[in-house]
Amino acid sequence: HTRAHDHVHRHAGGEILDFVGDGFLAIFPCGRKQKESTEACQMALAGAMEAVSRMETANRERIAKGEAPLGFGLGLHIGNVMFGNVGLADRLSFSVFGSAVNEVTRLEQLTKKFGSPVIASAAFKDYYGGEWVALGNEILRGSDSPMDVYKPAVKDQAFHVVRRDRT
Repeated sequence: HTRAHDHVHRHAGGEILDFVGDGFLAIFPCGRKQKESTEACQMALAGAMEAVSRMETANRERIAKGEAPLGFGLGLHIGNVMFGNVGLADRLSFSVFGSAVNEVTRLEQLTKKFGSPVIASAAFKDYYGGEWVALGNEILRGSDSPMDVYKPAVKDQAFHVVRRDRT
């Protein structure tokens, strides 16, 4: 994770909230205004596409050494979450809650089904704008309502990059 989460935190403006198995959950905080939400989506997608590029480089290096390439997937969604320390006084754990957390986890799982390293919800796509490829309407596990899912239209398109470097 080191390269991936370092980029998310230091350059793309995200905050790592939780490490889950071999992955992590990051947020790109925003207010409730359209402009702030659009900027958060721009930073998140730019970070995701940088992760795709870094993974492609790492996989070329692995293949050159005779090692198998690694797969990965990223789900992008926008919604409300709550986070903080929960538990008992002598056993606190930092965690994040909300339907948006469950939904983005399910979106990430769809990357395997659709063969795309990046999958986004309609809500994310609408805030981000630009061109996307519709992948279908999915009922996510744990939800009764179907969700339209998308992938970026062109992997190499010029993504709106907003950097928030942290040193």
